[in-house]
Amino acid sequence: MRALLTACAMLPLSLGYSATAQVPALQAPAPPPTPAAQPCAPDPMFSQFDYLLGVWDVLSAGRKTAQVAWEKALSGCGLTERWVSVTPGSGDGLGLMTYSRLRRSPTYYWISDTGGNTIYTIAEVKPNDITFLTEAPHPSGTGTRARRFQLALQADGTILEKSVASDNGGPFQPEFTLLWIRRK
Repeated sequence: MRALLTACAMLPLSLGYSATAQVPALQAPAPPPTPAAQPCAPDPMFSQFDYLLGVWDVLSAGRKTAQVAWEKALSGCGLTERWVSVTPGSGDGLGLMTYSRLRRSPTYYWISDTGGNTIYTIAEVKPNDITFLTEAPHPSGTGTRARRFQLALQADGTILEKSVASDNGGPFQPEFTLLWIRRK
């Protein structure tokens, strides 16, 4: 047994390693690229929302109520939104939009300084027009509110933002309509 232990202890020396030598770490070969690991910028599914990029003045009934800025993020894998209300404390917010290759659908997440947040994971997409759909508990605490939120490029280069909601399965009613005008 002692001879076996001695032979095992001397094996590294016979292979050219010293007792103090560092053994190189083994590294797994890199996995082949998968569709989910490919860059987003060249994928048209990620660029379909580029019509939103830029800085916009937001008008409600002809009066400026906010400014919104959209820019690409994370190598084109997402868009970030920064919403600043004209009236301080009345709803500044941040948005993040991306396309999910796994779900084959856009996702939009919104959070505001008033504590409100929403995640939209279902969307109807047309060229330069997206409508997100969501259903959540009703703000009153009873029932549900379904919402359809649209961002559509108009022929004159403006963006129409509109939202309609349905309370507890009732008909959809307008919530708001805004017009975005690109800043020069």
